[in-house]
Amino acid sequence: MRVTYATNRLEAYCSSFDLMRKAWGVDLAKALSRRIKQMDAADTADDLLLLPGKWEGLRGDRSHQMSARLSPNWRLIVEPGGSDQIKIIGLEDYH
Repeated sequence: MRVTYATNRLEAYCSSFDLMRKAWGVDLAKALSRRIKQMDAADTADDLLLLPGKWEGLRGDRSHQMSARLSPNWRLIVEPGGSDQIKIIGLEDYH
């Protein structure tokens, strides 16, 4: 699946492990890197729901988005854009 980003800045951070580490710390950077690799390897967004990592569809006015756990507090928010594309919207601290 093709991974795109909501902003150029987000793409820069997600494309460099050093920037990820500086922005969010080593543990979050490792988890984010793992989730990006999962998205690259998946054929469709629905395939992500079957993978480990607590991928789940969001509800309410965000029902068109999905999230994956990066840590107990942090989630990666993505938005499927067709059968072969997914857009990373951002990272959110749920607490």
